[in-house]
Amino acid sequence: MTHLKIHSITNWVKKLRTDRVLAIICGFDPDDIPGVGTFYDFLSRVCPSDGEPGKIRSPHQKPGKNLKKGEKLPPKHPSVVKALVDRILNGRAFWGSYKVLSTLFSKIAVEPSIKMGLIENVSIISGDGAPVESCSKTYGKKLCDCSKNGIKHCNCKRKFSDPSARWGWDSYHERYFFGYSLYVITASNGKYDLPVHFILPQGNRHDSVSAIVALAQLKTLYPKPLFSYFVSDSACDNFATYELCKSYNLRPFIDLNHKNTPADGIVKFNDNGIHICPLGLTMSHWGYNKDRYRIKWRCPVSASKKKKEKFGECPMRDACSSSSYGRVVYTYPESNPRLFTTPPRGFNSWRDLYYW
Repeated sequence: MTHLKIHSITNWVKKLRTDRVLAIICGFDPDDIPGVGTFYDFLSRVCPSDGEPGKIRSPHQKPGKNLKKGEKLPPKHPSVVKALVDRILNGRAFWGSYKVLSTLFSKIAVEPSIKMGLIENVSIISGDGAPVESCSKTYGKKLCDCSKNGIKHCNCKRKFSDPSARWGWDSYHERYFFGYSLYVITASNGKYDLPVHFILPQGNRHDSVSAIVALAQLKTLYPKPLFSYFVSDSACDNFATYELCKSYNLRPFIDLNHKNTPADGIVKFNDNGIHICPLGLTMSHWGYNKDRYRIKWRCPVSASKKKKEKFGECPMRDACSSSSYGRVVYTYPESNPRLFTTPPRGFNSWRDLYYW
């Protein structure tokens, strides 16, 4: 139907009944073509609708405030991500209306791709959202007589052909759209960037919420540990996402949300969560202690011959540390997985995987 640009099931059935070759290509017996009602029954079973077509309700108003480039609509409830993760870890599943479609996609597309080697068993998966506009009218079809009485704008209930669509913000084009936010998880370290799972929530859903739901569904579809790394932008930079990734044995590589300010003290952090000494230099990474689960950082002047030659004696030595070894600071990824990543955020090994 899509290839032939036929969007009416009634016209599609007529086409199949008059074109025997097309019917055979589509897998039907040319003498026994299903009726229109059968097609509708099949579609409702594969992808049940979340909202009743033609539902009568009040219109959702378009938000009046524009956001900045790259900025996303914040979640309605700031603690919703944490609440979802707690429910998921307690065994609750969030499928909605697309469980059958997702299962079919995994069986006929993803699993054969894994067997063919198009998707590696130990894969890097990345998630991101994209706006999908609805073709329906944003304000529905009026059923009242307000227009006849000279009232152009009213909040009377109207009829909507796509009642599940909502207003969302397209951060790339810097505009509002009416529809859905497609969230796709892709295997991104193979020869091809192939999707392994996708969901289509409402347009006003934040990517952080979509990511949690999509990862939980992905784990249900593929209970064996097929994926090792999860890459995402700063929309998923929250403790709950790190907690879920840890329970799924996924190493998160998530860009830092710069709205969260680093901790204060004699040693501060830069935007990548790497220590900055009082002299303003990035401290030297001195390895990860697996036994104590901590990352070691040394004074950059004491740890580098080039910097020793440049600065000589560190001018901040008296205020920082009098030891010839220089000041040593430890960070614990378990205490703050957002800032203290392994490998440290901003290092080449971290960038190589994030920008695979």
